[in-house]
Amino acid sequence: WRSTVRRLANAAQTVNNAATIEADTPDPNPANNIAVLSRDVTSLSDLVVEKTSEAIPDPLVAGGQIRYTIRVANTGPSRADNVVLADRLPPGITVVDYGAVRDDEGVGSCTTGTPGKASDPLRCGLGSLEVGDGATVTVLANVNRDLADGTVLENDAFVTSDNPDPDNANNFDSTLDPVSTSADLSIVKTDAPDPATAGGPVVYQLTVTNAGPSAATNVVVVDNAPPGLTIVSATVP
Repeated sequence: WRSTVRRLANAAQTVNNAATIEADTPDPNPANNIAVLSRDVTSLSDLVVEKTSEAIPDPLVAGGQIRYTIRVANTGPSRADNVVLADRLPPGITVVDYGAVRDDEGVGSCTTGTPGKASDPLRCGLGSLEVGDGATVTVLANVNRDLADGTVLENDAFVTSDNPDPDNANNFDSTLDPVSTSADLSIVKTDAPDPATAGGPVVYQLTVTNAGPSAATNVVVVDNAPPGLTIVSATVP
């Protein structure tokens, strides 16, 4: 006689299975009519995390935005309890929006953490995830205007739960996003008085503007005075 039982356990426990036998015929030794088998059951939950990034605009520039999308899934074989996603945000960004949505339309509980501080990641509690279920975390951030050209934003995400995970290699994912710079400079020039008087003063005013999106470094204004004028002074307010 053979019986097969499948039991999905969600916590470590011991399962006792007792089998008994009886008949109408008297049994001279009833003590051996029962057999008990004990087995330890451990829940295993293989969590998987996948992360993507989107530059706004594309390509990524200092002064622009970046959106991170992080997908967490439980591939089983057991339910995953107390699932937590931690996202180590890079320095040089400021988080403006974030949230977590479960597949069952529930929401996770998130805190922003501190960009650039590995010990204080953005953290989202996703609760319990049944086998095949998951959650999506999104983070929208401004990229600092003064980042240097070529700066790489490294963002690392990893997921854990209260259950042992048979494959920790897929619990981590990372994105690397290089930052470029772009600064739209403009200059406007006015003079007074108009008309000018021979032998009298003329004042030129130059207004320089940076429309971004990045900070402009080492800005230099060159003003070539025409023949017939002698520069008396130049000031930068």
